[in-house]
Amino acid sequence: MGESGGKPRHVSSPDIFAENFSAGVDFLGTVPFVDREKIGAIGICGSGGFALSAAQVDVRIKAAATASMYDITASAGETSSSVREIPAMRRF
Repeated sequence: MGESGGKPRHVSSPDIFAENFSAGVDFLGTVPFVDREKIGAIGICGSGGFALSAAQVDVRIKAAATASMYDITASAGETSSSVREIPAMRRF
């Protein structure tokens, strides 16, 4: 979640995580051997939902792959264990 100076932040924010994916895309765009039209996002576990959120808002992310039991981004703030439908992501 970026530089913390070693101090715990005690926060897990979908906005911050999505912003971190975009910051990674910013960096990859400066690397000469990276094709900017073939940048993707990978999210594992809780970051699976964050990768999907980032891909929804950052058009530079051309693909997304996740391995996650559920979308933690969509369930943030929910206290029940009910299952709900996740809105469709834009097509790449």
